[in-house]
Amino acid sequence: TEIYTLSLHDALPIYTSPAPARTSAAPAVASATPTERSITLVALDVVRVNVKHKLPDGGEGEDIFLGTLARGQRQVVPWAGPIYISASAGQNLEIEFQGKSYPTQFTGAGRCAMN
Repeated sequence: TEIYTLSLHDALPIYTSPAPARTSAAPAVASATPTERSITLVALDVVRVNVKHKLPDGGEGEDIFLGTLARGQRQVVPWAGPIYISASAGQNLEIEFQGKSYPTQFTGAGRCAMN
């Protein structure tokens, strides 16, 4: 497993690992209220994204967001605790937090964790 740190405002760690095999699940769409901590997913090109809660044991919880973003599309996602972000093409996705953009630090299909 490769470990990368995405230096967000709080210097929160992001860990990358290969995307796990996907089981079918109903799509979920989420948005954050203005008072919640949130991130914004920004598509640099077409990318399929799945954001899930990260369980205390490191497992995956329920979907927070699941969808395909078109080039230039932005999606606000609540970030209330540890999450996993899986993408079909990491190079096509940036994460915005408090007005700053951060690359996912992986190319191709992959996953990162934000604590």
